[in-house]
Amino acid sequence: MATRPEQLLVTSGAQAALTLLTDHLHTDRRSPVLVESPTYPGALAILRRRRARLLPVPVTAAHGWDVERLARTIRDRGPRLAYLIPDFHNPTGAHMGAHTRGEIAALAERHALTVVVDETMRDLDLRTPPRPEPHLGGATAIQIGSTSKVLWSGLRVGWIRARAALVAELVRNPLQAQLSPPPLEQLIATELLGDADGLAAVLADRRARLRAQRDRLAELLTGTGWSCTVPDGGLSLWLHLGPDTLATELAARAARRELAVSPGPQFAADRATLAHHLRLPFTATPDVLTRAVRLLTG
Repeated sequence: MATRPEQLLVTSGAQAALTLLTDHLHTDRRSPVLVESPTYPGALAILRRRRARLLPVPVTAAHGWDVERLARTIRDRGPRLAYLIPDFHNPTGAHMGAHTRGEIAALAERHALTVVVDETMRDLDLRTPPRPEPHLGGATAIQIGSTSKVLWSGLRVGWIRARAALVAELVRNPLQAQLSPPPLEQLIATELLGDADGLAAVLADRRARLRAQRDRLAELLTGTGWSCTVPDGGLSLWLHLGPDTLATELAARAARRELAVSPGPQFAADRATLAHHLRLPFTATPDVLTRAVRLLTG
């Protein structure tokens, strides 16, 4: 994506990027914010701290985004800000196709809707070979990203890509200094991202490990009665537990066995729906995943 240096602002991760953007852009609390359902809990926490009214639109692992419903929500409710995860959506793993990206970009421009596009998972394409879609762009789109999911979770270096005029405004925001990573971390990220061959090798290794771990976790869950669509990328499976199992109760039982998992309501704008869903990451080694499933199902 063609980008000039003045269109970029470095932050201490994608969550810091969203915090800064929300503080700067969500100035009218009467105006709702469009989010996916389910969506990343960290984003929900940021928006709730701003006392934002949330407009959820559904995303499913099997079918992705309902563009007609999204368009109707934009037209009828008039949000001015949206937060979307088009690349290996967290938590469903859904991957937005090029046509849908174009439709949403056109909708956003037509209705003056600023779309914050979270690209944190974009490089975690586990297909062979990876087949990235075009960026969700357009005049009203702002991209945010991070090194933490691809390189190392402890490297809290992220970025905002936006219009140069907006970046200049963000630099003057009092929060900006608090949400910038230390120079040493930025230099480390620059070295890692600037080495094309080295980065390609790291990505290949990361994808191979995640692919094997994803497939192992899906295999371990066979016969549990729980279902999921195995995603083409990302970091987790989005499980449907069936009508007789509440995710909060299952997570509480797992916690008593010292296993931490995230129940569906944590990913819901209303904190109540998605009661029969559970996010299960496949970021651990196969041995750890085997132990985790044993604790979860035992």
